[in-house]
Amino acid sequence: MLEKIWRKLLKSFNNNKQEKNNSSISQSDSENKEFPEDIFFKNKWEKLKGRKSDPLNERQKKFVVEYLKDHHVEKAAIRAGYSKRTANANGTILLSLAKINNAIKKERNRSINK
Repeated sequence: MLEKIWRKLLKSFNNNKQEKNNSSISQSDSENKEFPEDIFFKNKWEKLKGRKSDPLNERQKKFVVEYLKDHHVEKAAIRAGYSKRTANANGTILLSLAKINNAIKKERNRSINK
């Protein structure tokens, strides 16, 4: 569910960005300002997503290992060090990141080849 919300937020953000680029009519300053919530979510998502070239941090690496043990998102996130209150949401967001999925595939292949 969180993944759907994130996608919706990003889609609406990108659509607004494209509309602003395509429109030739100048808008008032109040319409151009972003809401603080939008800035917060955008910054949080960018920080969490990171660049593809960024290596996984320690908690993300531990999440990958713990997730492969039982394929339970919430339990893996808790064992990796995320808060119990936000473990399900954080785990779901982590699984939506390409670099986490690639790490899971690599770890799974490494354990199969052993």
